[in-house]
Amino acid sequence: MMDFLRKQMKWVMAIIVVAFLLSTFLMYEGTGTRRTPTRNADGTMSDYEVAQINGRSLMRSELEQRLRSYLSNYSSRNIESLDMPAIYKTVLDNAILESQLDKEVEANGIKISDAQAEQAMKAYADTYFPTRETFYQALEQSGIRPDDYKKSLARQIAIDQLMNMAVGEIEISEDKALEFYDTMKNIVYSKPEGFMIHLANFDTSADAENFRTRLVNGESWDIIASSDLSASVDITREPVFLPANAFATGTFSALASLDLEKPSEVFTLSSSDFGVAMKTSHVDASVSPYDEVSSDIRTVLTQQEERTRLSNYQESLLAKANVVINDKELFASPEPESKDTAPEFVIEDITEVSAEPEVKSEEVKPEVKEEVKAEEPVSAEPTPEVKESEEVKAEEPVSAEPTPEVKEPEEVKTEEPVSAEPTPEVKEPEEIKAAVEKIEEAVKSIDLPAVTE
Repeated sequence: MMDFLRKQMKWVMAIIVVAFLLSTFLMYEGTGTRRTPTRNADGTMSDYEVAQINGRSLMRSELEQRLRSYLSNYSSRNIESLDMPAIYKTVLDNAILESQLDKEVEANGIKISDAQAEQAMKAYADTYFPTRETFYQALEQSGIRPDDYKKSLARQIAIDQLMNMAVGEIEISEDKALEFYDTMKNIVYSKPEGFMIHLANFDTSADAENFRTRLVNGESWDIIASSDLSASVDITREPVFLPANAFATGTFSALASLDLEKPSEVFTLSSSDFGVAMKTSHVDASVSPYDEVSSDIRTVLTQQEERTRLSNYQESLLAKANVVINDKELFASPEPESKDTAPEFVIEDITEVSAEPEVKSEEVKPEVKEEVKAEEPVSAEPTPEVKESEEVKAEEPVSAEPTPEVKEPEEVKTEEPVSAEPTPEVKEPEEIKAAVEKIEEAVKSIDLPAVTE
């Protein structure tokens, strides 16, 4: 068991913190039946059921908590409103996947005993902390009870075992490894011509000159590097490789003609850094033979196949889940033209959501405005006229003057809105022609503002 945990610890610790943060919310059950957003009298938003996953309610409050954890773990920044539906969908998929993983663990009879979880927790403490006491102090400072951590760890170990079962044994054939090598050898496994070189970095030019003098006088680089001098400088103990083109321009161009085993002149690395270097050997361009890198190739291909199988398995779990979406607009992909329309909710506590949940009457104007922009790239500015046209539609007894202004952008963009109002007024061809001419004259006389969107 210990050997298994050590081999799989990277799996366990990669998501154990996330698993623990979410564990208290996974058991959250909404007691109400509200399935649409509702605003309270004080302006706050009531909690409601956004979806059902395998019969369990996913409340908006839990979704928001999961969203915070997701954004925190992935350090997501510069998120725009148009990104939110896709992010909400990702968080929802993660919740669905967790539910399905729990079902699969139970279906496959995978159980982690309390003793196994305790052993795993102690193994982790012994590996990553100076003492077990330090580990438990860290838990206490984080506000995590050891029993809660142990339960979360047991769940994650069970999921890890399930994943291993799903991946199965992976065998990379010799032909596949050779094919990968032939494809990548000139990219990954080739080494350009260059030099093995020693480098030393000093804070003052005087120290650099003193170091160079000692080299000129016959002291070896290794001896000087191991002396007390090395405590105050950045100096290589073993030579490092630099490709030949590194000496063509820039900092190391002064070393281009430097002979092997000869200390360089003091050269400037920056305004406060001075260097001394020594080339130890020349390295010809080469390609690593297959035998030397075959083990690395098999590791790469194994990891690649493992990721593919895990991805396919997760997709199959998502497809098997019984999911009912109640708030479909929350996860809907935005229309390309609806750039000005912000999502209904922002990332905040469910009791503090201040965005209007239902603004159907107000959403009509941005949509019309976007349509005019999409169909009239040259004169997209008539947006104010469109808004005016909405008022005209609301107040039907308006004179014929505003009607052409409404009709003109409507006719240009599409026939659909035009048929709603102007149809009974413009039946005769001559009337249509006269109206169009009048509209064209009116548009030409308008000084339209530049679009800043």
